[in-house]
Amino acid sequence: MFQELESVLARTLGELMLARSEAGDLRRKCDVYERGLERWQARAKMLQKQIQDMNIVMKKYITDVQAESDENAGSSKKKKTPTPLKITRSVGLTVNLVTTKVDAHTCELNW
Repeated sequence: MFQELESVLARTLGELMLARSEAGDLRRKCDVYERGLERWQARAKMLQKQIQDMNIVMKKYITDVQAESDENAGSSKKKKTPTPLKITRSVGLTVNLVTTKVDAHTCELNW
């Protein structure tokens, strides 16, 4: 009777330890994937901003070229190409703290 109870208890404790270690591994993997997701979202946001800026520049350039061609339609002057619009940004200092060797390795590969 006690041996059966002892074997059931040992088996149950073994299963519990195995489940906890698997849950810990899955939690660590989830944390790594969440950090990766945050990096990709930040990069996507940056690229989206660049595309919006490029769209503004191209629209302005196209309207300037069309306006220039309308002005010079009747004259035989040398056509002057308009200068593209420059978008300036204030850029702050970005600091990335690398806490582990794994983070340093993934940062090198992704950037």
